Amino acid sequence: MALRSNHDELATISEFCRAHTKDYYRFDPLLHLRFDADAARNAEIIAERLTPDEIVAIERADSERFGALEKNCGKLINEEFCHNGCDHLFHCDAGNGSFSVSNDGRFRLCSSLWAPETLYNLRTGTEAVAQFEK
Repeated sequence: MALRSNHDELATISEFCRAHTKDYYRFDPLLHLRFDADAARNAEIIAERLTPDEIVAIERADSERFGALEKNCGKLINEEFCHNGCDHLFHCDAGNGSFSVSNDGRFRLCSSLWAPETLYNLRTGTEAVAQFEK
């Protein structure tokens, strides 16, 4: 995660990760607020968020990452993509390249996706819907 508290260390983190992985390095600057709306914890999250200008500066400072963004930009924007009458559930590619597992064992296609009917409890092997009805 790219955070206010580690902003000055991101170049070093990048070097370490690239030296120890055969795949690729990426960081995520998107800090989502808590699903339970805990005001104190949400204030902590907001305080750790980087500004859009800071995120752009980080992206531009990493020539490998920025080059990949420039090269693949056309793949991220598809003018012909249908938003009206389209039968796809997600327009964001959720679950097609990654997924998220929370600390309590809930599987989701995306860390932002919290709809109860889209969660699966890996610990119990059941849908997570009942857990949110309590």
